[in-house]
Amino acid sequence: MDNIFENPIARMYGPAFLFFYAFLFAIAYWLIKNKAVKIAGKIENENDVTIPLKPDPYEIAFIRGRERELALLVIYTLIKRDYFALLTNKEKKNVAIKKKKTDAEINALNMLERSVFNCLKNESYLKDLIEKIERDEEFKKQCSSFEIYLEQQQVIWSDRERNKFKKIRKGIIIFLICLGAYKILAAIAHEHYNLILLIAEMVMGSFVLADISFTRAFTSKGEKVLENYKNTFKSINGDALLQQPFFILQLQLAIYGFVLLNNSKHDYLYDYIKSQLTIEKKTIDDWWPTSSRNGNGSCGSSCGGSCGGCGGCGGCGGCS
Repeated sequence: MDNIFENPIARMYGPAFLFFYAFLFAIAYWLIKNKAVKIAGKIENENDVTIPLKPDPYEIAFIRGRERELALLVIYTLIKRDYFALLTNKEKKNVAIKKKKTDAEINALNMLERSVFNCLKNESYLKDLIEKIERDEEFKKQCSSFEIYLEQQQVIWSDRERNKFKKIRKGIIIFLICLGAYKILAAIAHEHYNLILLIAEMVMGSFVLADISFTRAFTSKGEKVLENYKNTFKSINGDALLQQPFFILQLQLAIYGFVLLNNSKHDYLYDYIKSQLTIEKKTIDDWWPTSSRNGNGSCGSSCGGSCGGCGGCGGCGGCS
């Protein structure tokens, strides 16, 4: 026991150890943020991935971006099927949605599509409609069905992967705390009592590591699933996408997202999504900023027959 504090770590000069300790915390941060998430989300049968003969675009959208991606795809589906009208102003900076069909004409819709259709009562900005849909109980119920199935298939994170990640993170933090505590005891044994910086570094570093949460939407098997879809269905961009059969259009947006609408006649929709909903930048654990919301407008003029003018958007331009 006399030699327990006689080693390079125990004898390391204070400032040098503080730098060394900070370096270890930086390495630990990188390990937890990157490697621990991959290890926790690694599935034994991750290569056992087959693409169904008729993939479900809604399921794919939920895998890739959870509730928000799913809501956006359903809204766009209803637009293409003439249940909703897409409105924009002359500058194409704002996007609003209004109904084109009545509640009595929804027999052809499935339960998920009906839940979204029923969320729109009056003309609404797209961002406001997305917020309302995500609070809707019926929509949550439909999402829960996707979530349960995909967790069972080990495609998205379940409590099992979350707990595995937390154990890895906890083990790393405990190791660093024990190392700091050992250095404190070694310093006291050598009659060095200026330990405030070391204690502060240990406490603050531990809190930073404990605050790391996983932000990956899917497991390693989920990555394989999306990779297989991308290898099977190559991306189609711009106006060429809008000319595709409806199912292919749906599938492309589910796999790649609304970035495919860039450089098309609906590119203003992608620009709005990117700026207002940040759908291409966020992951499942992130939500759009709670900035000031725009109020709903009412249509006060007409534009191109079935597409009414949007009062809130400053008039309808280029609706399709």
